[in-house]
Amino acid sequence: MASRTRLTEQVRHLDASAVFAGLEESPELLAHRDDRGRNWLHLTCSINAAEKHIDETRAVTLARGLLERGLPIDAPAFTEGDWHATPLWYAVGRGRNLPLVRYLLDAGSTPEHCLWAASFNDDATMIQALIAGGASLETVVEDETPFFGAVKYSKFVGARALLEAGANPDWVDPKGRTAMHAMLKKGTDPVHFEMFVTRGARSDIPDRDGKTVDAILRRKRDKAWHALADRLDAANA
Repeated sequence: MASRTRLTEQVRHLDASAVFAGLEESPELLAHRDDRGRNWLHLTCSINAAEKHIDETRAVTLARGLLERGLPIDAPAFTEGDWHATPLWYAVGRGRNLPLVRYLLDAGSTPEHCLWAASFNDDATMIQALIAGGASLETVVEDETPFFGAVKYSKFVGARALLEAGANPDWVDPKGRTAMHAMLKKGTDPVHFEMFVTRGARSDIPDRDGKTVDAILRRKRDKAWHALADRLDAANA
């Protein structure tokens, strides 16, 4: 007899045949959600197949079958303000399963809500897949864009991928800070500022206290910071 416990274990092993047989035997279990609001599709997408040494395409097979049986592709397990924990978000942030992400995007899943997770994982390939699927670079959630969030948490591989895709380096948060303001406050290594030079970021935007990045850089003792200020100026000339 199928049970929630048995189905949960079968999903965790991405055993599609066993899951489908269990749902055939007990179709009422299709509507099950766990104490975190996750249905079987959310759970499928959260499994990191690579870590378990399981073929990632098994998650695609299971997800496809669950969608065919009526589970919604974009229903969130939970929400926080405007942000939704969709199946795709689980596939990006938890499962880190690129074939599954591409399948869900092709099947019509919204790419929104997911860039923060991909950048937090410093996963440039996943970021590119989401942007190719239509993800907005400038959506603001909890007072930050995906790029600003990546910089905030020092996820510089993700930040660079977002910049290369066209993210705005000059976006200003409600505190009046650009990403470079936030980096300077954190004491970020100068090497990570070079992507702003390449992108032509502005250093003359004042924060809430009237301080520009240029002024902050030129007050530092280390001449390397002064040289960075000069390169930023030249990039905007």
